[in-house]
Amino acid sequence: MDEIRVYYFLVTALRELVLINFYALVGQGVLFVLAGQGREENMFYRVIRMIASPAMWAARRLSPKMVVDRHIPWVALFLVLVLGVALTVAQQILIGMAASPDQ
Repeated sequence: MDEIRVYYFLVTALRELVLINFYALVGQGVLFVLAGQGREENMFYRVIRMIASPAMWAARRLSPKMVVDRHIPWVALFLVLVLGVALTVAQQILIGMAASPDQ
């Protein structure tokens, strides 16, 4: 039972980190549209870009070289969404395992 709680805590922590990256990517996209050409001078845009950089780095490493750099944010968003759904499913499985009486 204690193992399940540790796994649940780890999955929940990872899920929260993925959600932070998701919100940063969405916020970066919104500011990309709203700020226009002056977005690089916007301090808030730079902070959000820094928060979303792990997802962008992973997307660049996992995607083939033929993917153009301007499409990497979409790849990162897709990866973060898939990882978030997978971690949510894992979280629900762990909740079911903790609630089952045969443990």
